[in-house]
Amino acid sequence: MMFKKTLLAAAMIAFGGFAMTATAATVAGGTFQVSITIQSSCSVSSGAGSNIAIGSVPANTPVASALLKGTSNISVTCSNTTPYIVGLKTTDGTAGTGHMNGPGGNVVPYSLFQDSGYSTVWGGTGTAPGAGTQGNDFSGTGTGAAQSIPVYAQVTNPNFTPGAYSDTVTVSLIY
Repeated sequence: MMFKKTLLAAAMIAFGGFAMTATAATVAGGTFQVSITIQSSCSVSSGAGSNIAIGSVPANTPVASALLKGTSNISVTCSNTTPYIVGLKTTDGTAGTGHMNGPGGNVVPYSLFQDSGYSTVWGGTGTAPGAGTQGNDFSGTGTGAAQSIPVYAQVTNPNFTPGAYSDTVTVSLIY
């Protein structure tokens, strides 16, 4: 009987030792981070889809005529909450006004406007967002989606030599 008690006591000590070891185990661990820096980004889409074709008009068309007006859109896509400024410059380097070149060195003057009332002439940019706009630049804030910005053109004097006239406008996007 003594043998059974000794064996039982040894078993309990051994079992208790394992139980003690299992519950007394220490868990070690650590942490780490996952990070990213999102940079502001913007793009502008103009090209042939933004061309303004005023069409054919008689040389003596009155300046106030709707025939001397046209409109189109440029598209700006900027990352969400990114401020931006858009300006337009004609080939002769001026903001909002220019000359379409035609036959024999003749030119037809025109202006670019931001509004359908043809009252706010476009600016040509030159300042960073938050620093104010230069002249009548267009300012906005990106949403992450394309934003359509209208451009209105008006010929200011059509009384020139008959022929085809055109000019190239450069879109400047600062963000």
